[in-house]
Amino acid sequence: MTQSERLVVVGGNAAGLSAASYVKRRKPEIEILVFEKSPHASYGSCGLPYYIEGIVKDPLELIAVPINVLREKRGLDVRVLHEVIGIDTEKKQVRVKDLQANNEFALSYDWLVVSTGASPIIPSFARDDVQGVFTLRTLQDGINVGRFIKEESPKKVAVIGGGYIGMEVTEAFTVQGFEVTLIEKLPRVLPNFDVEFSEKVQEKLEEKGVRLILGSGVKAIEGEGVVERVITDTEVVETDLVLLGVGIKPQVTIAKKAGIELGETGAIKVNDRMETNISWVYACGDCAEAYHRILKRNVWIPLGDTANKQGRVAGANIVEEQISFPGIIGSAATKVFELELARTGLGEEEAKKRGI
Repeated sequence: MTQSERLVVVGGNAAGLSAASYVKRRKPEIEILVFEKSPHASYGSCGLPYYIEGIVKDPLELIAVPINVLREKRGLDVRVLHEVIGIDTEKKQVRVKDLQANNEFALSYDWLVVSTGASPIIPSFARDDVQGVFTLRTLQDGINVGRFIKEESPKKVAVIGGGYIGMEVTEAFTVQGFEVTLIEKLPRVLPNFDVEFSEKVQEKLEEKGVRLILGSGVKAIEGEGVVERVITDTEVVETDLVLLGVGIKPQVTIAKKAGIELGETGAIKVNDRMETNISWVYACGDCAEAYHRILKRNVWIPLGDTANKQGRVAGANIVEEQISFPGIIGSAATKVFELELARTGLGEEEAKKRGI
């Protein structure tokens, strides 16, 4: 009996599961293992602010496809709390740590998809010994925030960072009745949009009672056991909970160690077939670059829609369908209270910077 061919996927969310599902539909005889280091797979992290806001009552509602369905109906061997800690591209093997059993094992692959995603940037001022300081990236992060609110009953919230996450959680906390202060070291919120957008959003935030501290960086977060204050360049903000939204970075540590090439952005360099510089190894989603059709070069703009498309393209090429990913044009949309904002292409500032 010949051993069946095997696809190993590192990361159990949008991109990785799109690739795995595509391969399984086209070639059901291929064995597919998906390793996810967190306790949950196949969830929409974009919905986490809605859990904080109370629109989503149970965080598990954000799971798109339950693990038993992925296993039984899709035929994918999805294993949560399993972290891929090493890749040997010469032997075509991964080293996996079972975080529950606390043991390690090696597994060979015929194809490998790296979809490790991105991780929140944790600034040096965020101390480990002070509770009540959170990021909001994984489903577990959302569960942790919800548990803290229930157990500690905070009244004041400081949101650090005025990007997409910062805006969405600021709205969520405000709707729930918290006294919210938004701190952004740049002179305006939503710097990815043009100035006119930022001004409208800032007016709306102030109208809703959000206190804005703009153009002021954070020096320290302090508290005896639990957070009590945020020290900025200009003032001290009393708070019972801090939500960090200062940005994310591609999770590429194991890829880099394995000799998988990174691009200028720091994310994994891929071609239009989602292939890396190493044969049989693909990358997609928030850990990978994407080709920008206007700038005519690779960029790193991590969004769920791109992740799903890249995953499907990787899967199609694994089953030899020769499909290309045409690239992106920087489209994004968000909402701040009653304002809905969207952008595509280059903003005015971006264009000027590039001499357009």
